[in-house]
Amino acid sequence: MRGHLYPLDVLRFFAACCVAAFHLSFYGWASAASTTSTMLQHATAYPELAPVTWVGWVGVEIFFVISGFVIAQSSRGRTPGEFMRSRVLRLYPAAWICATITLLAWFAFAHQPVASEIGRYLHSMVLWVEGPWIDGVYWSLGVEIVFYLLVVGTLVFSRIVPLSLLPWLLTVVTLGYTLVLWTPLFNFFNTHNATRQILDHADTLMLRFGSFFALGIWLWMLSERMLKPVHVVGVALAVLCCIGEILMRARLMAQGELAISMALPGWEALVLWFGGVAFIVAAALRPHWFEVRSPAVQRVLVRVGLMTYPLFLVHNVLGAGLIRWGVTHGLNRWAALALALAAALTVAYVVCAFAEVAVRKRLRGIIDGGAAALRGAPG
Repeated sequence: MRGHLYPLDVLRFFAACCVAAFHLSFYGWASAASTTSTMLQHATAYPELAPVTWVGWVGVEIFFVISGFVIAQSSRGRTPGEFMRSRVLRLYPAAWICATITLLAWFAFAHQPVASEIGRYLHSMVLWVEGPWIDGVYWSLGVEIVFYLLVVGTLVFSRIVPLSLLPWLLTVVTLGYTLVLWTPLFNFFNTHNATRQILDHADTLMLRFGSFFALGIWLWMLSERMLKPVHVVGVALAVLCCIGEILMRARLMAQGELAISMALPGWEALVLWFGGVAFIVAAALRPHWFEVRSPAVQRVLVRVGLMTYPLFLVHNVLGAGLIRWGVTHGLNRWAALALALAAALTVAYVVCAFAEVAVRKRLRGIIDGGAAALRGAPG
């Protein structure tokens, strides 16, 4: 099994920064209705950055490919219980801390009443796969959790459904959804209640994003020299589905999500996404290109990778709130944006370096203590 891929830490951080730039310098003022715009309340705008930062949402699609790669690698040789334990310890401590920070940001900057936020806060604390959440960015965690559950299923039924079969399943499901969206079949499905319910839950049913995770798994198999010629067909289909999803997302954004009118060429989003995928391929097949020998640099890169998760969770509401506060108190809009980004990065570092570590240690003790008690219980 290969060692830690430090370039993926850098790519994860880059993807998180793309998403943060998208929300804080574009989506917050350009969207018709979003979590960011609700907090920002038209306090300011950054149209000068729009041609560059509008594609930042593709960072999430890059995340999904990385997740497929990393989870395939981390699940190898683990039991279902070990895998679930690792995922719980990775996801929940930071989510609890960041959801609480976001709740406080709603109170501090938007003066939202407690009753209006508690339900969304609890949804976020348990990482419920369906919203509403304390921050709209939590939607992607719901997709991730469904993917983790599918991986658990392959570990439980490994003799029947090996991990190598999962990317095929995800690709076929996403391919069917893509064909529905891009053909007259959409009109048929969209007018029937039962099938409309399926379309409404396309995220958590892995209809929209399954191919991204599938591609990540296949890239991991490629890095381990496990990819067979027949898998190339699956890779090609997955890439086509990813292209279709990205183009559809750009089109939907232009047609209804924005309160402004501007050109949103889908090819720009594809260039950013393909750049991220190419970087993953290079890191997987040519790890010597990115070899890091210095222990100090290794620690820095690992820390940068760990910052990604809390940065993704806190940048949106906290950052928009700080921009709103800064501008309304006479701060230059560019200084307010810099303050928001710096604060998000600082909070992300503090969370991953200190707060998350303490909460994870306590949670690990509870989980391991409970497991020990169960093992010692009479049959």
